[in-house]
This record gives sequence, C-alpha cells and structure tokens, in this order.
Amino acid sequence: MGKQVRFYALPKDEVLFWEFVRAIPGTYRLSSKSPNSSVSSFVIPWSEKLPKPEFRKYYFCSVKPDSLNAYVKKGSYKVYSEEKMDYIDTGEQFYWLDINAPVIEFISSFFRDDGRLARGRIWADFNKLEGNELVDKGQDLEALFETVAKWIRKNFKRIKGIDGYFGPEALVWYEGGGKIL
Repeated sequence: MGKQVRFYALPKDEVLFWEFVRAIPGTYRLSSKSPNSSVSSFVIPWSEKLPKPEFRKYYFCSVKPDSLNAYVKKGSYKVYSEEKMDYIDTGEQFYWLDINAPVIEFISSFFRDDGRLARGRIWADFNKLEGNELVDKGQDLEALFETVAKWIRKNFKRIKGIDGYFGPEALVWYEGGGKIL
C-alpha cells in the first residue's frame, strides 16, 4: 500500500521543493520516460530549469540509478484510429520505469485549460510484487518519503476543508482569487 501527500505549487514553490530534495545526499531526479534503455538517460540534471506550471511526472530516489536497470521496461506510442476504431502502434518506442522500482513519484501542479490549478503530489508504494509475494522495497525509500513529506507539511500550508498543502506562492495566488481543482 502506498502513501501520498498532495499539494498546490507554483514555480517558486516547486523550485523550493526541488532545492530541498537536491540537498538530501545521494538523491537523484529521474524522468518518467526515456528514448533509450540506458538508466542514465532517465537522470535529469539538477541544474535543469523547471518549466511553467504544466503537467509533469518525475521520480526521485536515493539509490544509484544503475541499480534501477531491472526496472526499465519498453513501450511504444499508440494513436487512436477512427478508421479501425482502435489504437494502432506508431512504431515509436520509449522506455519507462516499472512500478516496482524503489522511487517516489512526483506529479506537478498544473493549470488546466479552464485556468484552475490542479493538485500535484508525491506518492510511493513501499512494497513490490515478487512472484506471489509482496516484498518491502527497503527502509531507505520509506525514510526518504517521510523526510520529503515532513518538509512539505512544514513549509507548505494547509487550509481547512481543502485536500492538500499550499506552497507560499500558490497560497498568495489562491487567496487572491485563484481557482483550484
């Protein structure tokens, strides 16, 4: 069973978040997909600037990226064909990390087309399936999750009746009349 912490964050809030995660020794940020199977191609340099508040999915972990080789899976892009009334393979391939990988998922807050801010989250499942048994992914993953979750709870603010924490910039935006989802 997994755990999550939900939040509303605008760019400055997200920068604060990633600065904190980056400061944890041995922590890596990973993309959710890669054009090739090399695990090193998933690693996102900490110096990379973050884009505008749009949907993004990353992972972060405290294990060496090379230890994730067993979790790299191959996929292919598909498009819907009105003619065939089904999805057809485009032939373009990508690689992704399996859910059993010892990583924490990060989904950014983002603005929808209607201007409302959607919640982001961090999420991790602390168990993986091996055969027919659930096996613990390790205490390091749980400790990293709890460290980051504690930071969010301390540095972002909770508003009664709203599910999620607000980063400082998102809170000012919300209190100024911004709409959330």
